[in-house]
Order: sequence, then structure tokens, then C-alpha cells
Amino acid sequence: MKKYNKVKMRHGNVNHSFGVPKDRQERNEKRYGNLYNSLDFRIHEQFSFSEHPHSATKVGYIQIGGKEFEVTMAELNKLGMTCFEAVDLAKKKYRLGVVS
Repeated sequence: MKKYNKVKMRHGNVNHSFGVPKDRQERNEKRYGNLYNSLDFRIHEQFSFSEHPHSATKVGYIQIGGKEFEVTMAELNKLGMTCFEAVDLAKKKYRLGVVS
């Protein structure tokens, strides 16, 4: 196995949205919406929880629609919970027949 080189900058992306082929991007936009291909998260190369033990440590950048926002661990947790609750609410409204 090749030894890790600490000098070389490496970026950890979650969805690797930069590597999706053009035809797949068009198909995804039709199926899932315009922002689907642009959703990604890029982590900071170096961060430490010892500086801010209460989740205020900036851990990376969330990328949505070509814009990039620096976020903390607490903000990521809140964003995840908000998205989960939004999906759950939409499903409940559909089951109850409230959606027109």
C-alpha cells in the first residue's frame, strides 16, 4: 500500500458531484430536481474538536446549487434533523390526503 503523503492537499468530498457524467446529470435532474447534482460536502483538511468541545468546530463546506457554506458540526446535525423531519412531514401529509 502506498504511504500517505501529508504534504499533498487532499479534499474529502461526500457525493463526488464533480465526477458525475453529463448524461447521468441530465437524468438525475429530471428524476430528482435541479439541485440534486450540486449537493455535496467537502471536509476541512485539518480541524480539532479540542478548540471547541461543544460542537462549534467548523468541519467543512456544504455545497448547494453552486454556493458553498462553511458549517460547524452543530449546524450539520441541525441540517440533517431538519431534512429528515421535512421528508417525514411530507410523507405524513400525503398519507393523510392533505396534499392537493
